[in-house]
Amino acid sequence: MTQPLNVLDESPFARAIVNTELTHLRELAANLERYDAGSTDDFAVAIDMVLRGRFNQAELAAEFKVSPGTISRWRAGRSCPPQYARATIVDRIREMLVTSANEIKSRTLHPVSTQAA
Repeated sequence: MTQPLNVLDESPFARAIVNTELTHLRELAANLERYDAGSTDDFAVAIDMVLRGRFNQAELAAEFKVSPGTISRWRAGRSCPPQYARATIVDRIREMLVTSANEIKSRTLHPVSTQAA
């Protein structure tokens, strides 16, 4: 049986791809630190960037117990939750991004065994 290999120990190409993804997630999380909870425009931009970068509408809808249509309206700036809720949502998204980065960092690849079954 073949042992799993850490993706960071793979080829230079694999390391470059993983590092790019990690950098992107960390930068996105760091940029959310600058979010202005009083700005509905900042909230729409934050939702848009997260949807482009890592999560889909269904994932965010499930996380925040709203419909995908609500996420779509938030993204387009047609509606948004109250200021206190926006701050909580952005904080939780930041946590989700950090968790995703940590999961990617620890991800392993399982090479296919060449032994006959």
